[in-house]
Amino acid sequence: MLSSMKTFLRATTPRVVLAVSLLVLLMGGVVASASAHLATFDRSSVAQGAQGRRAALTTTRAQQAAAAHLTAQAAGTVLVAAGAADLDAAVGKVDQASRAALAGALERLRTAVKAGTDREISAASTIVVRAGQVVRGAAAAHDAEQTRIATQAAAARTAAAASAAQAAAQAAAAAAAQAQAARTAALGDAARASAIAQAAQTAAAAVPMIDIVGTISGTGAQLTGAPGSTFEANRTTGQCHLLGADADIATGTNVTVDDDHSVIVGTGTLAAGKTTSIQPTVDGYAGTCQFGFTVAVPDGNSFQVEVAHRGKVAVSRTNAGAVSLSLGTSTAATQG
Repeated sequence: MLSSMKTFLRATTPRVVLAVSLLVLLMGGVVASASAHLATFDRSSVAQGAQGRRAALTTTRAQQAAAAHLTAQAAGTVLVAAGAADLDAAVGKVDQASRAALAGALERLRTAVKAGTDREISAASTIVVRAGQVVRGAAAAHDAEQTRIATQAAAARTAAAASAAQAAAQAAAAAAAQAQAARTAALGDAARASAIAQAAQTAAAAVPMIDIVGTISGTGAQLTGAPGSTFEANRTTGQCHLLGADADIATGTNVTVDDDHSVIVGTGTLAAGKTTSIQPTVDGYAGTCQFGFTVAVPDGNSFQVEVAHRGKVAVSRTNAGAVSLSLGTSTAATQG
């Protein structure tokens, strides 16, 4: 049995070795092919990864550039607004050339912000900053000069006020001295003044006085539903007042009396108007509005009476107590 097995092994061993060898060679080819395939796959993956990273980097840079451009535009817009404010504040303070330079720089920056590159925006911004510094400096110098002038003017006013106060104090002292002297003199003149006043009062009492008594009337008719009424009357109370061209003749109107030398010797006023008659007519009413007056005057032979500025009317001493003046015909409006 043992001998048979040895014989079998000696016969099969070469074949086994050959099969194993063939298997090893076959596995080696498979491994090599797999390795080559893996190497090819790795190179492709690396290339794709590099390409992706380059694309991502390009996208990031584009985004960063766009963000930077927006930032530059925003900064330029702010600078334009600040420069425009400086330009407005410089009116009347800064010379035309400096303001024109800033205006031109602002226009260039506006154009760059709208359609320019970051470099163009930066360059235009630099010009605006420099021109703005010139304008603000000139405006500050102008304000400082105005402040200096105002300060000097205030100082001058203060000095003038002090001088005026001193002069006023001196004048007050002089006036006080004069007042004291006047009081002293007045004490000496009081008796004389009292005597003069008493004499004047006695003389005035000795002059006889009379009253100039009279009326002034306006007469007319009211046309129902038609314009042109010249006075209104209350038929219950009898009170009335004139309208239109005669409206100046009213309660309180001045009455002046002159003597025969055209010297005013007395004044008075008209009393409230009273109706002396109101009669119905076909077209409305007809009536008269009358105003009375009394003026005390020194006695004389003749006088001239004037109501408002309607002209002077001669009045004799005999008729002084019954003066009757008339305005002529007028239309009337009545109230029941």
